[in-house]
Amino acid sequence: MKLQDIFESLRESSRKLAQLSPGQKNNALLAVKDSLAARTASIIAANDHDVMRAKDKGMKDSLVDRLRLDEARMEGILSGID
Repeated sequence: MKLQDIFESLRESSRKLAQLSPGQKNNALLAVKDSLAARTASIIAANDHDVMRAKDKGMKDSLVDRLRLDEARMEGILSGID
């Protein structure tokens, strides 16, 4: 899928989301949170791979740290959805 196609899909989705009631939006956010929580281990594993690639390509340590996800950061993301 081309990047332009992804952007168009996101734009269409944002229009649909804007039409939802607050309750529906909250339910959607809770579904996203549940999905992220269920996939935390695989998200962190994929992130570890990305962090290694970033280091191998010489990315600054400060930027690598911003990229890095761990259990605590994932918990922060999940708690921010509430």
